[in-house]
Amino acid sequence: YSPPDGSWVRHVMVDAGKTLRQAALQTLPKFGVSNIDALLVTHGHADAMLGMDDLRDLQVIEKVHSDGQHIGYRLAGGAGPMQIISNKVTLDRVREAFPYLYAQADFVEPGVLRRRIAYIEFAEVSDDETMELVDGLPLRVFPVWHGGTYVSLGFAFGGRLKGGYPLVYISDISAVPPETMTFLEEAAAAGIDLFMVDALSRNGHPTHMSLDEAIGLVRKLRPSRALLVGMDSCAIGDHDEVNEELRTLRSEGLDVQLAFDGQQLPEFPAREDLAADAELPDAKRVRLEKSLL
Repeated sequence: YSPPDGSWVRHVMVDAGKTLRQAALQTLPKFGVSNIDALLVTHGHADAMLGMDDLRDLQVIEKVHSDGQHIGYRLAGGAGPMQIISNKVTLDRVREAFPYLYAQADFVEPGVLRRRIAYIEFAEVSDDETMELVDGLPLRVFPVWHGGTYVSLGFAFGGRLKGGYPLVYISDISAVPPETMTFLEEAAAAGIDLFMVDALSRNGHPTHMSLDEAIGLVRKLRPSRALLVGMDSCAIGDHDEVNEELRTLRSEGLDVQLAFDGQQLPEFPAREDLAADAELPDAKRVRLEKSLL
């Protein structure tokens, strides 16, 4: 997330699962990413939060010396603590698994940590909330069912003046609660540029959408583009063959494909230009320039 002139860049990550370290080493260097500013956690399962012990390696730390002696560490470039954002149920699970991440940071002096640790702040949100991330990136949090009535969070990034979104992301879903469906249908009416949604397998599953169920949701919302995520390759089929099959949906005006690890998407506006005299709620008046995702 950055302004058009690229004068600064903020990196937001969704989930830190049990394979975080491997995924980060394989992918982040390719895109020049060395620091994560905010982590959104969808739910409290291992594939979403069990890699959080490695978060300190996603912050650039530099040693601090005083009078020739090493006294501690600080975040490079004046960066602030990483924001970790989720609902109460998930953050309680994180506290159980990683109690030391909640420990009070020990500072030698303001901004200087005594030990090299993950410098983070936890932010609890409700299951359905509108907020702003680092440097004003609009975010809508909404609940979906991930087996029974277990809640996993979906995220709608950015904002349009008429209520649409440049990116809607749902990683773990078996069904859509009625209130969330109302929100998604209203967003779709205003326009969803990119919709990313769970599609585990060909057959039904108690905690994930099948390929047909995911396509059904895409048909209902009709985004400009849809990428399917979370596939079990053994249960859904060969990646290229499935993508060829999905291309037949273009006859319905739908652009649907399977996503892949390390996929890079073109930049797109995260929020529309706002006129200086536009009548908008305070929550939307953060930056007047068009920022990019």
